[in-house]
Amino acid sequence: MSQVTPSSVTYNGNSYKVTCIGSYAFYVCNRLISITIPSSVTSIGGQAFDQCGSLTSINISEGVTSIEYDTFQGCESLISITIPSSVTSIGFGAFQHSGLTSITIPSCVTSIGRYAFANCFRQTTVKSYITEPFPILGNSFEGLTSGCKLYVPFGTIEAYKANDWRAFGSYIFEMGPDVTVGSTGYATLFYAESDLAIPEGMKAYTGIIKSNWITLSELEGSIPAGTAVVLKGEPGIYTLLTTTNAASSGTNDLKGTTEPLVADGTQYILYEKDGVTAFYQAMPGSTIPAGKPYIETDGAGVKGFFFADDATAIEETLSNSPLKGENIYNLAGQRLNRMQDGINIVNGKKVLVK
Repeated sequence: MSQVTPSSVTYNGNSYKVTCIGSYAFYVCNRLISITIPSSVTSIGGQAFDQCGSLTSINISEGVTSIEYDTFQGCESLISITIPSSVTSIGFGAFQHSGLTSITIPSCVTSIGRYAFANCFRQTTVKSYITEPFPILGNSFEGLTSGCKLYVPFGTIEAYKANDWRAFGSYIFEMGPDVTVGSTGYATLFYAESDLAIPEGMKAYTGIIKSNWITLSELEGSIPAGTAVVLKGEPGIYTLLTTTNAASSGTNDLKGTTEPLVADGTQYILYEKDGVTAFYQAMPGSTIPAGKPYIETDGAGVKGFFFADDATAIEETLSNSPLKGENIYNLAGQRLNRMQDGINIVNGKKVLVK
């Protein structure tokens, strides 16, 4: 059974806004599989979903500020949940004995009750975005999987240790940035605060420019602080952890900025165009965000900088090709009268027109 909680109800001709899921509202409701809680709700009462053993999915909208005592206690099928950034308090035993394998605590949380995440035997990671950690009771996280890791914001690890997050022992690590790799399989990153470990499933590269091509050089294991890089991996969100003693990255034509930069026509940033991912000109007057790498050139008429390692998939590179009368198609499979800028399929071969 799936349940969508309405944001309002009508009774005797009057409409009432739903602002709370009451205590015991779905207590031991073993047929409940998923539920969506609307943004009108600000609190979820004690034991509201206690012992809902089949509950696998819950969508809590922004607006909820408190999760009360034993709210999700014993929800053994609930392996993940997103706590919205509006939540400030997590009550006594809120998730104890649940099936959570990981949990993310937003930065706005100011209190975590006793046994809040106790005996979540499957839990392997906890991410906390709290920048000013407060004292918690040692049993708030007791009974976790041996070696469960706590990831905390950069520069806060000593504060966490001092405030008695002792259930994690030596398994407390500082996070760098979160990076989203989109459908193209590429992303870019510039992080000045610390060296970063390259996560499993991701590769990081510096780049050297020659003509319109970027030759990528893979970094091994870590990214030195202040090094602009191209990242490759399967689509998804990756959390990079801080590390130390990263090896020098050598020559690198990619640049980065710690402050937003207004583009003036000489900067090129990574995006996809006509099915090709490359560094294309940032629109003059647009803002390049802090932490986003770019290529800078004073060369006139440069349309883009393409990855040299993609050259194996492009048999020929032409400038303003006059070719006509061939079997020419675009990447969408549409027949063309002549070649166009970007990648063309000519007699079954990929040809790049710059």
